Amino acid sequence: MKGILGTTAIIIAALTAAPASAGTLYKCQGPDGVTSYVSKRVAGARCSTISYSRDTRPAARPVVAAPKPAPTTVAVQAPPAASATVSAPPSPSASASRAAGPSPSPVVPEPGAPALGGPSTLRFVSTGSCMGIAAGAGARPVEAACDGGAHQRWVLLEPYEGDRARTQVRNEATGLCLTRSGGTEDHAPVDQRTCDAALENQLWNLWTDGAKGQAALRTPDGGRYLGLVEWAQADKDQAHGTAVGTTRYYYGSASMRFLFEPALLPG
Repeated sequence: MKGILGTTAIIIAALTAAPASAGTLYKCQGPDGVTSYVSKRVAGARCSTISYSRDTRPAARPVVAAPKPAPTTVAVQAPPAASATVSAPPSPSASASRAAGPSPSPVVPEPGAPALGGPSTLRFVSTGSCMGIAAGAGARPVEAACDGGAHQRWVLLEPYEGDRARTQVRNEATGLCLTRSGGTEDHAPVDQRTCDAALENQLWNLWTDGAKGQAALRTPDGGRYLGLVEWAQADKDQAHGTAVGTTRYYYGSASMRFLFEPALLPG
């Protein structure tokens, strides 16, 4: 009922405001849904004719429109625009993210990487003998009776500060670093080469037990340990070869752990 009265009021107001010369009133609904009562058809709107009697009163020019739903229309149309504006930033954001994704690798340290500790002997827990190495690139570490020589003393380097999973092992006599062959089989060989922290095969995952004074040198994933190739015989105090390589950590073998001097890891 209120709607009918409202519409009637609008029509009466329009009739009152229409020029005396007008004989037809149009009800026009625009594309935006806004309804207007005017004396002329509105282009692009759906208009229907409403007849009325001629009025002798002076014409009033302002056109009376229906209650203004215009703000509602603006409110409805505005969000898409805002949406479009907001959706634009993700593109640069994603680009920036992609550009930053492959972040540069850590700066490769110079050959004089800081020492984590040492020099110290590395004695096999199973036999008490020392790991030593001969001079020259390509020489392989071996087990031998400890004699205190520099060829049996080792320095731990920390090319990536605070990261013991990427430790280098340098011999005091040769100045070269222990390097894995890259093989994944048991007893994979190890030799010494010029120290280069950019070579993954030169980085060792260092495990230590300070209370027992023991250490282990492992592959980065911790799956293989540096130790005696014939670890089973050495563990049983049987005759065995002196070769050293990387092997899976069978039965917690003592031939794959080392006793070190306090100087190896001071403090």
